Amino acid sequence: MSVTITLFLFWVAKSAVHCCTEHLILGYRLDGFTAEEIPNIGVHACIKECLLRKHCQSINYNTQQFLCEINDKSSDIIMDGKKNPDFFFSNVANSCAAGTYGKDGQCIPCPVGQYNGGSNMQWCSICQPGTYQDQTGSSSCKNCPSGTYQAKKGKTSCDPCPIGQHSPNVGSVQCIDCPPGTYQDQARSSNCKPCPSGSYQPDHGKTSKDSCKPCGAGTYQPNAGKQNCRQCRAGYYQPDSGQTSCLFCPSGSYQDRTGQSSCQDCSQFNKCCNQNRTMCYAKDVTKTDCRKRLSMYLNGVRALSKTYQCKSSAGPIGVGIAPSSFYGGIKGNSSVSFSDIPEVKWGLSNHF
Repeated sequence: MSVTITLFLFWVAKSAVHCCTEHLILGYRLDGFTAEEIPNIGVHACIKECLLRKHCQSINYNTQQFLCEINDKSSDIIMDGKKNPDFFFSNVANSCAAGTYGKDGQCIPCPVGQYNGGSNMQWCSICQPGTYQDQTGSSSCKNCPSGTYQAKKGKTSCDPCPIGQHSPNVGSVQCIDCPPGTYQDQARSSNCKPCPSGSYQPDHGKTSKDSCKPCGAGTYQPNAGKQNCRQCRAGYYQPDSGQTSCLFCPSGSYQDRTGQSSCQDCSQFNKCCNQNRTMCYAKDVTKTDCRKRLSMYLNGVRALSKTYQCKSSAGPIGVGIAPSSFYGGIKGNSSVSFSDIPEVKWGLSNHF
């Protein structure tokens, strides 16, 4: 009678947990690894209790006392166990396949948002931020594709990045604001759009091409995707906005400042300017003209604010100490050296 009951219990246990146990081995018990004992329950309930505990890896079941022993170790019971006719043994942790978990003595597919990769895992794990799973019975989670993100656990889909943001990589937990020089007017984007050349954009997270501002007069930008414009350098100008380069000052004009929208005329200097168009100079000046300009300087009048290079066809005039006749009548100066005047370097650049 005892053998009949034991065989019956074995058959019930095996049929009850057939879907989630590889086998039940009658006549063996794993000693030394029992973490918990649960009395007066059947085999079906014993396996269920094991599945409800993360530490449970296997069970011993006493068919005479209806005693469930929860083990925290799985085992090759034939090699490691002890023979005992009143027990049967089962590895429970290895019983359910990847993508499933044990519940009520059965192996059930993991729900959406969760997975079980196998390797002795009894439970389904929750998909982490940056991932999702939209199918049941999965052994892994899917990475959110670029252009999307997921900040929460256990989700079944990813959220698209809003306009003004992007996510260039898969598995993102958040989207990134478009950097200065760019914008994004479409959701679910993996990159941002650069502002066109001739324009700039100084802010983060812009959502429209209208946020790209044209470079103003006197500035330019040859490249796309920039947060500021460049100033035209001396000798160049730009009268229009939204340009990619500056214009060289035309012959007979100059510009000695940066970021200008026009050039200055050299008409006072017979339309003479240097090669870089950054200054004007007199190509041929008489001694009388130089004396007149120096007289104005010594009497406290700046004849010109422009750089003036005083030359004659015979070469530089008045190097060193000039004769008194050259300065006659200039504030009583009978002899003045040009080097005495800080702003004058005779024969070079002369500021009168």
